[in-house]
Amino acid sequence: MAAGSVLTGLGFGFAFVGRQYPITVGTKKFRIDLLFHHFKLHRFVVIELKTTEAHPSHLGQLGFCVGAVDRFLRDPERDARTLGNLIAESRDERPSSSPFSCRTSHSRSAPTRPFHRGYGS
Repeated sequence: MAAGSVLTGLGFGFAFVGRQYPITVGTKKFRIDLLFHHFKLHRFVVIELKTTEAHPSHLGQLGFCVGAVDRFLRDPERDARTLGNLIAESRDERPSSSPFSCRTSHSRSAPTRPFHRGYGS
């Protein structure tokens, strides 16, 4: 999936920060699948990509990445809290109260079917 097509799908205001963006927590290095910053909303957006069905552990990983970006990259005086979005091949249809978003995609096209709208919805 090309960064240009992802940016077009996200809409206006998103700036691409990195793919497999490296972040160090303690002495361990981790990678964030896709990292963006919305320059009008002043917030980072973490996107984790999964080629399998969404699983609760994926949301845990997403939460870890969101927390790491909030702690090590976000400027709390300028930026709002980081948002997380999990894009998976499929998902369980049961509703969730998670502050994260989970979308599914059955092809390499734009993701569909929101799982949960995220903060403030």
